Amino acid sequence: MTKSKKENVAVAGLLKGEGHERKCRVSAVKTTHPLAPDSPGYSQIEILDPEDKFPDGNYELIIDGQSARLVKRNGNYEPLA
Repeated sequence: MTKSKKENVAVAGLLKGEGHERKCRVSAVKTTHPLAPDSPGYSQIEILDPEDKFPDGNYELIIDGQSARLVKRNGNYEPLA
């Protein structure tokens, strides 16, 4: 039986949308499966440097080639369910 490995990480991400784009620092839980170590999954994503002048709206956060959809409401980024 192979078990996935979970770890808290701080990684670089690219936030883009609403005509804007910037690099950011992200905290996330990285899940790596032994059979696919080059394809980790990320969850519980939080932007560590949330201060920007981007308008509220829909954004895409790219981490290691993987994409997560976020929405910015009242200046706060939240996962888009």
